[in-house]
Amino acid sequence: MQTRASNLKTLKASVDEHWNSMISIA
Repeated sequence: MQTRASNLKTLKASVDEHWNSMISIA
């Protein structure tokens, strides 16, 4: 369970980073 929560946190961080770069380009 801990590993899964950690993976979700990492995934969310990379998605946020992706959107931040998309927004800064636009």
